[in-house]
Order: sequence, then C-alpha cells, then structure tokens
Amino acid sequence: QHAAVLRAQGGSVDLPRVRRRGQEHLARGRSRPARRFRPDVAHALYVTDAIAAMRAKGIRVVFLTNEPASSRSGLATRLTDMGIPSTEADIVTSAAATARVVGALEGLASRRALVIGPPALHDEIENVGFELVAEDEAIQAQVVVVGGHEGFDYRELSAATAAIRNGARLFATGRDAIFPTPAGPKPGTGSIVAAVETAGGASAVVAADTVVQGERRDSALALGVITLLGT
Repeated sequence: QHAAVLRAQGGSVDLPRVRRRGQEHLARGRSRPARRFRPDVAHALYVTDAIAAMRAKGIRVVFLTNEPASSRSGLATRLTDMGIPSTEADIVTSAAATARVVGALEGLASRRALVIGPPALHDEIENVGFELVAEDEAIQAQVVVVGGHEGFDYRELSAATAAIRNGARLFATGRDAIFPTPAGPKPGTGSIVAAVETAGGASAVVAADTVVQGERRDSALALGVITLLGT
C-alpha cells in the first residue's frame, strides 16, 4: 500500500541508474514484506541529487503514492525536510487522485458524499466541492468514497450499504488487500472495499487507476521515493 513512483513530466532524461536503483530498492523491500524497508543514506542522497538535476533541466517532478492516509501538505513537508523542496502541487496521493475523478462527475442529483477513510481523504473530497454526510444521513449521498483506515467498523459498513443500495456510486482509493508493517501484514484498503462491495452489491471504481492510466512502469525514473520517508 505504501509503494510510490517518481514521475518526471515535461522532458526526457536518460537516467537508467536512477531507475535501476529504485527497482533494486523495491525488490529488496518485497523480499522482506513484514519489515520496514529503508534505503541507505548514500542511495537517498543519490536520489535527491538526481531530482535536483532533473529540476535544473526544467523537468517537473511529481511524486505519486497509493497511500491514502497522509496529506499532500504533510508529505511535501517531509520531502522538504529531507532536502527535496516540495509543495502540495508536487504530490499526488491516492486520496487526491480519487477526489479529482469524483470532483469531475456530472449529472449528480446533489454533491453529497459519504466518505469512509482517513481525514486526508475527507479533506480531499470536501475540497472538490462535496458536502460530506454523516453516517445516519447516508442515504442522501450520491457517491461513496472508500479509503483504508484503522477506524473502519460495522457502523461505517452499514452506512455505505444504505447509500449504495439507494443508488450512490462507489469509488475507492485502491485495492491492496494488505500492507506490510514491522508487526506483520495489516488489512489494506482492498479489504475494506471488498466488504463494502459485498454488502452494497456494487463494484467500486478505483479512481486512482483512472488518473494514472497510461503511466508506463518502465518509464518511471525512480521507484520507492516516498519509501525514503519511512512509510
């Protein structure tokens, strides 16, 4: 759930070493799924230097992560503290990508949404013009948006079920069933989405996939950049 991609836009740079380093980082991390993976300092410095070089060439660098709980401002601050100056505009989280898709919906009877997920997801959906409804008003929602969070419970599942069975459209920030932690795997967004889909009788649109559709994995200049933050 915490995988990330560094995407360069507006230019073409041949940095095979950066790509190879990122892929090596991810491969090493996958070989130890229950442990937190941290690149060594030398590799971290190499990535920050590579990003600075790309920016010096006028290439826009965008950080992508499918982790919905962190806010874009929080991630930008952490990147800046690492020596990679960043703003919210440089960060695309799965919550922000989902909000972008949901915000572009047309033909809704109202712009009311039931959000099941972390505060960052609530904020992103509200910022694209939706009124967030409480669980006891779920049937008023035109869309239901789901993102993984530790507070998911039966009350939320019941609210989502009522909204979807009343015609609300279902969106999700991802489908990862689990994500690794030092204490072992924990349920991810996909596990919650599966419960909502089963109870609601509808399939979710994974909006983040729509936003990054067409992004070629082999064109990514570096992988695992957000991993440097310790997520």
